[in-house]
Amino acid sequence: MLVAATIFVRSEMIHINPLLYVFGFSVASVRADSGWQGFLISRVTPSAGDTIRGWRVSESVLLARK
Repeated sequence: MLVAATIFVRSEMIHINPLLYVFGFSVASVRADSGWQGFLISRVTPSAGDTIRGWRVSESVLLARK
């Protein structure tokens, strides 16, 4: 229960798979210059202005490449 509560507080989102955090991933809400908005799953937390390459998992989820 503590793990789930910690993940909820860290991500500020309700639908996060706890295993993402166990395997070292973080989830961030992002917006691209093109206007696309969604969530980024990454091992590194992005900063404003970062260029990120990745694979689109769904319409609103992007998985960052190394």
